Amino acid sequence: MRTSSQMKIGGLLVAILALAAFAALAFSHSQAGSSVAGGVGAMAVDCDTGQAGVQNDCVHALGSTFDIQVHVTAPPAGGYFGFQAKVRWTEGIVNYLPAAVEGDEALWPDCTIAARIDNMPTDPSVLFGCVPLPALETGSTFTGAVLQFEFNCKLDPSGLSPPDANPESTLTLV
Repeated sequence: MRTSSQMKIGGLLVAILALAAFAALAFSHSQAGSSVAGGVGAMAVDCDTGQAGVQNDCVHALGSTFDIQVHVTAPPAGGYFGFQAKVRWTEGIVNYLPAAVEGDEALWPDCTIAARIDNMPTDPSVLFGCVPLPALETGSTFTGAVLQFEFNCKLDPSGLSPPDANPESTLTLV
C-alpha cells in the first residue's frame, strides 16, 4: 500500500512539473516584445477515427470502444508553440479510458512534454497540454490529429429498464 501511494504522488509530481514547464514556456512567449503568434487558429473533434477526415456526427454501439481525435484544422497566423485542449462529454453515456501514459495520447510530432488532467468524477472532461522541448524557434503550422482519446459507450447509460435505445453524448471541445 505504501508503494502505490508513493507512485501516485510521483505521478502527480511529474504532472505538476510538466504543467509548470508548460506554463513557463507559455508565459515566456507571451512576454516577448513582438509575438509571432497573432491570428486565431481552429481545432475540431473527430468522433470516428476509422474514417478519413473529421466526422462531427457519429454512431457507436452500446458497449463498444472507440477513439476520438482532436485536430488542428487551421493553425494561427505565425504558427503555434504548444497547445492545450479540453474535451467534455455527456456524463453517464460514455466513459473516458485514459492511456497509462499521457504521452501516448499526444499525436503532435513536436509534443515532448505532455500533461493531462482527467477531471472525472466531478466534471466529465479531460484537459490536455503539449509543449516541445527545446522550444520551437518558429511556430508550428502542423494540421491534422494532435491528440487521440479512447472512450467506451456504456451498455445501459440511462440505468432504466428497458434501457434507452438511443442515448446521445455530445463531445465538446472547450
